[in-house]
Amino acid sequence: MLFLAVFCGFLAEYQLEHKIEKDREKQYIRSFEEDLDNDILDLDGQISLCQIYGNAADSLTYCSNTHKRKNLPEIFIIFFVLFIAVAPLQ
Repeated sequence: MLFLAVFCGFLAEYQLEHKIEKDREKQYIRSFEEDLDNDILDLDGQISLCQIYGNAADSLTYCSNTHKRKNLPEIFIIFFVLFIAVAPLQ
């Protein structure tokens, strides 16, 4: 009888540890999914910012090649202000 009681105690402890590990695994997966969603949002913002900078750089190149050279300093100032307004330096 004593052997049966000890054996049932071991089974109960094993079952409890198994449940705890499964709960921990679910929590880890939820946390990983939340982190992944946050990273995706951050990357989307960075991609948008890079596209804005790329378009501004293309426009700056176009303006510097097509406009008179005397207006070049004003064009650079306008685009520099645009860069500062769109996203502060990090």
